[in-house]
Amino acid sequence: MAARTTAAAVLVARPDGSVREIGLAHGRTLLGAIDAHVGSLHHTRPWLVGEREEALGEMADAWFEAGGDNWLPDVGYDWLARWLHPLPRGRRGRYAEAVADLLTWAVAQGLVPGDRGDPEPPVAA
Repeated sequence: MAARTTAAAVLVARPDGSVREIGLAHGRTLLGAIDAHVGSLHHTRPWLVGEREEALGEMADAWFEAGGDNWLPDVGYDWLARWLHPLPRGRRGRYAEAVADLLTWAVAQGLVPGDRGDPEPPVAA
């Protein structure tokens, strides 16, 4: 049996280039993951911060209104696709990219498994 390591924390770049650490449990919350991901964008892609913050904030609000818990691993592709579908085409594309970036980041951080068992990722079209 191969040994497996799990991250103890998530490191997030601050706008000034320094790094801050958030706990792994906080990073797995939906709001914590959004906060950490958007925080990392300040350093890597600052021009996307406002748009991603808006898109992911609206997604989180819709998730909570639908009765979802503040736990990132529970947010499934089926729900995301249903949430994205009625949005106007341009907005749907931007929001789908924001969600895809969040999930890619979350997988890289070890917050969600790479194979979530969902049928397919949400699409913009």
